[in-house]
Amino acid sequence: MKSKEILKLLKAKREEARALAETDMSKAREMLEEIRELEKDLETAQELEEMELRELAAGKPVNPKKPNEEVREATKEDELRALGKYMTGKALNDEERALVTVSDNGALLPQGYINELMVLRDGFPSLKKYCHVIPVTTKTGKMPIATLGNNKLSKLTSNQPIEEGAISTNSVLYDVADYGKFVPVENSLTDDEVVGLIQNVIIPDFAEGSVAAENGEIMTVVKAKSTKVESTSYLDLENAMDSQVPAVKAGLITITNTAGYVHLKNMKDSIGRNLNLITNVNGVDYFNSKPIITLSDEDVSPTSDGNVIYYIANLRELIKFIDRQTLEIAKSTEFLFNKNQDCLRAIERFDVKEGAARSAKVLEFNPVKGSEIAAEVEALKAREVEASDKELKGLIAQLIKSLSENTEEIKEEKETKGKTNK
Repeated sequence: MKSKEILKLLKAKREEARALAETDMSKAREMLEEIRELEKDLETAQELEEMELRELAAGKPVNPKKPNEEVREATKEDELRALGKYMTGKALNDEERALVTVSDNGALLPQGYINELMVLRDGFPSLKKYCHVIPVTTKTGKMPIATLGNNKLSKLTSNQPIEEGAISTNSVLYDVADYGKFVPVENSLTDDEVVGLIQNVIIPDFAEGSVAAENGEIMTVVKAKSTKVESTSYLDLENAMDSQVPAVKAGLITITNTAGYVHLKNMKDSIGRNLNLITNVNGVDYFNSKPIITLSDEDVSPTSDGNVIYYIANLRELIKFIDRQTLEIAKSTEFLFNKNQDCLRAIERFDVKEGAARSAKVLEFNPVKGSEIAAEVEALKAREVEASDKELKGLIAQLIKSLSENTEEIKEEKETKGKTNK
């Protein structure tokens, strides 16, 4: 039996057992034994279906070819058409049934279309690609997480106990959650119409929605674990990035919103020349030689109006993205019953866990005064390099020092205001 069929039977048996518990405990105990056996059958069926999914993803045939039997290789269209028939409740032949992998409550989208979904996702600012993505095949489990900061291989000697420092992992429990999108449809849809709906509506919309959901969960951890750095201009942002240890700096990124991006993009020196703080290489924006990701104000917003905000972090260290790596399509005839409609549901499954938080920093400042000072410093530095006269260089150096002191005064003023407000 398929896992879906076993689940239905389990549900019925559990309800029957609850009813028997009120009248006949001995029969209820017998029913519990049946339930336990069904649970084992369910686990076996789910493992087999997941194995089939992995084999499909690897391009291996799920059903081996029989002697003297010519087997036509299934196309993506064949896979999706079989899925459409399954969704509309039509009977599938053996060949079509082999193309549909049934999950807990629906069917898994064929791998070819998952690949297309991944391509569509590239059009949106995704943080997932910078995280440590860990694929799993179970809904819950335990995952070892490395503790970073003082990691060095220990010298191992025969007949000697392993040093405590050689064990550098902690275990975290994960529980993969469902994130979905619902699409109301007419209950008279044909299987071909279901195919078109999945291709033209669900997959494109799901690409954007899945990125938004992932970013939201990732940013929840980033915000919670980021240490505040006092700042007045982008120079403090550069310093915060440059002062990270090499292992952190290698995978460092900056996360901001539109206002933060525009501020850096349009920064000019005192005579109006653009500082070109942001560069674009092959479609990726970089600040201070590291990727900068621009998210919506919903995900990233300053605490005060008029401020700009920047998060810097090595997401591969900070975020352990537990990825079930499947996209499930299910149909409900009950959800919109009162509207005489069916509902298609697309679900992805993941969990986000905290790793090492040593790299996470947040900087927020008012860009007006800070920009003026930063621009003057940049312009003076350029003139200092170009100047040939020692006296002129000395004068410029004094001006830079004076501006830096002004920056410190702004910081002290902000701290004083903050204490007064409290």
